Amino acid sequence: MIEMDTWDIDNGCWQPWWYNFYSHYEKQGIDMNTDEISLLLREWNAFEEDVDSTKFHFENEQDQLVFLLRWS
Repeated sequence: MIEMDTWDIDNGCWQPWWYNFYSHYEKQGIDMNTDEISLLLREWNAFEEDVDSTKFHFENEQDQLVFLLRWS
């Protein structure tokens, strides 16, 4: 399992790829402050263990790479 953190601790802000992901769907009218984030992550083969956390997971590197390539 591969853990990803949406928060960049060193810079005190979102990771750029997370900002791109979040903004893209928000511009489409999706309320990203709800359970919609979990549903969208599942579409990218990712999942959250704790919805209040800034972290989510991928089962494998291929899914992680596809996600990062799309949103970086």
